[in-house]
Amino acid sequence: MPPRVWDLLGDWVAGGRGLVVWLGPQAGDAARFNSDASRRVLGGGIVRVWRSPDGGNFLAPAALEHPALAAFRRVGDAVPWQDFPVERHWEFAAAPLADDAGATPIAPYRNGLPAILEHRVGAGTVITVTTPASQPADDPDAWNSLATGFEPWPFVMLANETLRHAIDTADDRNIVAGRPAVLHVARRDVPAAFVRTPAGEDFPAVIDAARGTVTVTATRVPGNYAVRAGGAEGGLATGFSANLDPAATDVARLDDDLLRAVLGPAARLANTKDELVRDVNLERVGAELSGWLLLLVAAAVAGDWILANRFHAPRAENATPRPEVAGAPAVPAAAEAPG
Repeated sequence: MPPRVWDLLGDWVAGGRGLVVWLGPQAGDAARFNSDASRRVLGGGIVRVWRSPDGGNFLAPAALEHPALAAFRRVGDAVPWQDFPVERHWEFAAAPLADDAGATPIAPYRNGLPAILEHRVGAGTVITVTTPASQPADDPDAWNSLATGFEPWPFVMLANETLRHAIDTADDRNIVAGRPAVLHVARRDVPAAFVRTPAGEDFPAVIDAARGTVTVTATRVPGNYAVRAGGAEGGLATGFSANLDPAATDVARLDDDLLRAVLGPAARLANTKDELVRDVNLERVGAELSGWLLLLVAAAVAGDWILANRFHAPRAENATPRPEVAGAPAVPAAAEAPG
């Protein structure tokens, strides 16, 4: 495809869609599959064709943690990948461009090279398989027998799961509190997951095995929700955040009339820095009361003086005190002798 088509395809995927690419013999045009436009979509480019004519190379997923491989957990080591040899495949090298980290390997071949890779493009997902699946069984130059071997049920599962993973790209990692959250999980073999709310409460949520999703509807409390299933060993651990409604965090400036209506008529509004400092100081320091206290003390002293002079008569200035002896009777004054 020319670069313009790659750009259009990348824009289409970035909108939240999925793309699965099986690289075959026609991918040999390095100029078209190693251009900047193709690398932005695939997350890398082709290097060369690897050949294993002895039939000793095949898909060998070492771990089944990725959602595209989670369905194989039901059969575990019983998948007969060795019965579907891959004689030729492309060596694909992740090549980051700018801030793009490039494609991430999902599953390798027995020789250690990547067989399946995943690349996130915007809100969408691109899955790249480095060997084809469109060659007929009677083609003498067939690269593999994944789709044409005896009872190729592993290929059917792989094609189905990679396609499902590619088209199921939207995870509700950030929602508005009160709205349901939908998360994709890697474990479809467990019936339910446990959700922990921001308040520390746990409750179960059913896992949709067909879509590999879990839907959480009890999200009224804002905060971080943890979703776990399958235990600590080999289980899944994910989560999402329930945010406040955007109107609750709107910081647009309000006019004075609306502020007074919200805060009350007694509220003081500061429009300048000086007014703000004045109002803050009034709240912290308060009004000065020392002058009023001095006046109150002076009034109390004056009142005490007035009361003291009102109820106690003053002493006579010419009064001569008369001495008295303790315990002695009073001596009457001698009467004047008659003339």
